[in-house]
Amino acid sequence: MTRPLCGVGDAVRPQPTSHPLGQGFESPVRLATGDSPREEGVPVAELKRPGAALHFIESGPRNAPVVVLGHGLFFTGSLFHHQLDALEQQFRCVSFDWRGHGLTSARGPFAMNDLVDDLEALLSTINRPVHYVGHGLGGSAALPLAARRGELFRSLTLLGASANAEDPDDAYWYLRLANRYRRLGGWAVRPKLRQALFCETSLRGGQVRREVDHWAEEFGQSSRAELRHAIRAFANRRGTQPEAHSLRVPTQLIVGEDDAVNPPYRSRRLEELISGAEVHTVEGAGHAVPLESPQTVTHLVRSFVERVEHLPRH
Repeated sequence: MTRPLCGVGDAVRPQPTSHPLGQGFESPVRLATGDSPREEGVPVAELKRPGAALHFIESGPRNAPVVVLGHGLFFTGSLFHHQLDALEQQFRCVSFDWRGHGLTSARGPFAMNDLVDDLEALLSTINRPVHYVGHGLGGSAALPLAARRGELFRSLTLLGASANAEDPDDAYWYLRLANRYRRLGGWAVRPKLRQALFCETSLRGGQVRREVDHWAEEFGQSSRAELRHAIRAFANRRGTQPEAHSLRVPTQLIVGEDDAVNPPYRSRRLEELISGAEVHTVEGAGHAVPLESPQTVTHLVRSFVERVEHLPRH
């Protein structure tokens, strides 16, 4: 069963104090039994930002290497629940909701640069470089930041991400979808999003189909106005090819073989831009590859992080 990572009620509010990962976080709070399907004791907190309160959770050994996971558009931190269950046994894991998603409250409108700045603020509070795992939008936000502030990153894993600006036809599709969603709600756009985010095999049935059903339920609880701003920000983002070309952070790319949002050729183009990057194509998966092929993604992330940890630090 899918276990949402961001299921804390409004009554749970952290109080400012020092934080084990660095200065700037508000103190984590402990979830009471029944507050979330995840294990009791997962610390939850918020990072105050201009126009937003960034909701995040952390788990795993405090002194271990830090893995930060940034979800894609239309998802929340629960996108990585399989990976967190495995990785938090070995690494300090931080998962968060972007502006316009999940439990992160935000005033709009906002642009992609605001998400990049949010990520910079979050990583700057952590007292050591992180292994960052970004899906879709989460990868697009990380690319320019990693090029500009490489000292914040130990490695990059980008899933279904591209350095390209959105194709005009696709951008128009996103903008129309955003407006329809704002007017009519999730029921009006969920069928199209299911087809775009998940491959045909995943939609047929079995365990992955249960993941799809949970995503649909979670998506229906999003704020229409705030998610609309996030969709528009993603659709109007600029290309980051120059930043990708200048990137000097160890990078791996993961893409679903049947990814309709970010087809594999885009990941191969990104591989050509980033010096030393490697790309892995996952069979039988679409854009939601962390949910559709969880064991494969977990293995790729863990093995890459372990490998990078053995490299000399500069």
